[in-house]
Amino acid sequence: MAINPDNSHECRHMFLCGCSGSGKSSFLRRLNLARLYQRVIYWDPDEDHKAEHCYTRASFKRAVMRGVASGKKFRVAYTPDKVTQEEFEFWCGVFWAALDGSVLTAGVVEELADVTGTAKAKGTWGQLSRKARKYGGHIYSVSQRPAEIDKSILSQSPIKWCGQLETPAERDYLSRVLGIQAEALQTMPANIPGKKCHFYIKYPGPDPAKPRVFNPVQGAVTI
Repeated sequence: MAINPDNSHECRHMFLCGCSGSGKSSFLRRLNLARLYQRVIYWDPDEDHKAEHCYTRASFKRAVMRGVASGKKFRVAYTPDKVTQEEFEFWCGVFWAALDGSVLTAGVVEELADVTGTAKAKGTWGQLSRKARKYGGHIYSVSQRPAEIDKSILSQSPIKWCGQLETPAERDYLSRVLGIQAEALQTMPANIPGKKCHFYIKYPGPDPAKPRVFNPVQGAVTI
């Protein structure tokens, strides 16, 4: 289980949402988590990220524990044959076991809505939502369908990123989360493939989200 609790760690959980092609995964890749964290552990069913991909429970757990024991930087992803809540709970258990308050660890969860519901987060995922920060864990949760995820991780993520959304209901929901008008999300400029991705980002505090743009294939980004 997680070791070496340290309440001085800053909460850096980040929630990213947007329709397919809005730039969520590209933004994470440009963020280059490997330069920010000693360990990066992915729930990555579609192999969106560069990492050591593992396709069975045994190989994933072995790869993570080997990385932890080495004391070196590592990136490991779990890509299960079937995307289920049971498989995701397994990923959560391995991530929780890898946490060490003396080492910063990023956990990236792709397509969160596929493995959680809208109720309060339960099981090990709920534990991670509430306690990972104390053990040096930062969670980057990603979803195309923000209204369908559990509200625990949304409320626990002080940084919120929003790209283009497909439906009025999603834009209405996120506008309230971001503190902006739904019209701002509706009129967001179209992305230019390979050149520009538009998004809004909200940081902790009362200020509303601000519009930003990044190049999805060139240069690093910061948050």
